[in-house]
Amino acid sequence: MGRQLTLALCMIVRDEADMLPGLLASVDGLWDELCVVDTGSNDGTRQLLRDAGAKVVELPWEDDFAAARNASLELATSDWILVLDADERVSPELAASLRAVLEVPEVGAASLRVRSDFDGGHHRDSVLLRMFRNEGIRYRYRIHEDCTPSVAAMLLSTGRIPAVLDGTLEHLGYTRDRAAARDKLARDRRMLQAAIAEDPADLYSRFKLLELARFWADDELGAEAAAEVLEGLEAGRLSLARDPHGGELVAMLAGALHPDDPTSALTLLQRFAEDCEGSPALWLARGELREICGNPMAAAEDFERCLAAEDPTLQRTTTRPLLGLARLALAAGDGASAADRVEEALRGARSDPEALLAGLALAIQTDLNTAEEFLREYTVPPELIAEAIVGVGKGRVLDGRVEEARTLMGAFVAAAPVAGIGVLVCDLLLGDDSDIELDLEQHEADDALLGWFEALTHSPRQLHRFVEVAPALVPAFPWLVELLEDDG
Repeated sequence: MGRQLTLALCMIVRDEADMLPGLLASVDGLWDELCVVDTGSNDGTRQLLRDAGAKVVELPWEDDFAAARNASLELATSDWILVLDADERVSPELAASLRAVLEVPEVGAASLRVRSDFDGGHHRDSVLLRMFRNEGIRYRYRIHEDCTPSVAAMLLSTGRIPAVLDGTLEHLGYTRDRAAARDKLARDRRMLQAAIAEDPADLYSRFKLLELARFWADDELGAEAAAEVLEGLEAGRLSLARDPHGGELVAMLAGALHPDDPTSALTLLQRFAEDCEGSPALWLARGELREICGNPMAAAEDFERCLAAEDPTLQRTTTRPLLGLARLALAAGDGASAADRVEEALRGARSDPEALLAGLALAIQTDLNTAEEFLREYTVPPELIAEAIVGVGKGRVLDGRVEEARTLMGAFVAAAPVAGIGVLVCDLLLGDDSDIELDLEQHEADDALLGWFEALTHSPRQLHRFVEVAPALVPAFPWLVELLEDDG
């Protein structure tokens, strides 16, 4: 029997004292060698790692993840290398698989099943190359670094094969609060733009720059990056051919360049659709645009394509297309089908804000008991309760059902204080004295009342009545004077 092969866990870190204990606990007993490059920690990261038995090297940060990653690989003397980050957690099943694969002679590299958590209860499942024999593997790209070509060359030269391991690697780092704490927007933007400057044909870095702009709702950055990509595609300097991210890239182009013009966005999407055939990201974006542009049958076809597709992102193949089909059913007057679609979406993502909002709104439309049952079953944030209650209330007022709207919103004032403004508006429209007590900051009350005024502009009859009685509100909302004069 030959000797037992060894495993080096290689990492790069910076100020990870809060996240490292969880990672180290999940890999306890797994590694033979812990090789870490620290790029400038100011907390207890380095001492924590040294106490755990790690080799720690300090390396100045030079906006290059690949360089730092390669420096960590150079520390390793073990037979195999595993690459992890501090915000990841190894499941017991994965830990067993990692040790077992070391002794399989025909395997030269292994990919892990990674689950990334996002805000709103969503996640994305990916299969990522994170383990390989220690035979000169190196990373490339200064951000979103990749060792795939290096590993592929090693496998080809040795005749070994890749494997995909059982178990899950949980990634915690995509929640917005943690990203903000790291100032990731400025850092990632700087690094991606540097990568593009070094290689203008690097479509992957351009895709990541658009993705960054979308994540942080940076419209200026998104429009600028999208314009450069479109120019490159039109000039032939960039190509979508065989690009695995092409469909999502085109969808981001359309959204960034035509945020308020769905017809133009749809035209741009269709222009490149053939280059991205088979992309759920493109189908979803096209379905939503077709829905907005008044083509429900074509929109439904795209949403159904998403549901039948395979994609690591839950939102693209379940939640979003299901909610799209729910909207289409509701627009066609089929409330039962809409409710079924929303319920199916919530089964896959109980915390999704859009699904919760749609589900509560449909429950409210049924009756108050159904709404209360929904709120007992699901944890709905107060702002979504308010949005649903006030949204349904406005709809009933515009339909002339003011008393129903008043009753509805009055029942939920405790859960959604902003609904009290709706009660006040209904009392005025009905000619009743209002005894509603508002537990709101002045700016919240101002915003809510302005929202009601804007909603009433869609019903000349209700707007005329409001203008007649609104002077009674001027002592509490003095800005109404100018608004009423403008309307008059």
